[in-house]
Formats: sequence, C-alpha cells, structure tokens
Amino acid sequence: DAKCAILLIKKKLFIYTQDLGINHYFFDFINRFILTAN
Repeated sequence: DAKCAILLIKKKLFIYTQDLGINHYFFDFINRFILTAN
C-alpha cells in the first residue's frame, strides 16, 4: 500500500510539474528525494 501511495504521489507530482512548465530536473530531484527517504 505504501508503494502504491508513493507511485500515485510521484505521478501527481509529475503531472503538476508538467502543468507548471517546470523541467524534468526538478521532478528527478523530487524522485531521488523520495527514493532516499524510503
């Protein structure tokens, strides 16, 4: 369940960053932060 929630959050963050026009490096940074947090 935790992994599902994380995947959902990551997907939402990705869509959110795309909407704001923020580049993929920012998403990559968040993604790495999530990975290291676990």
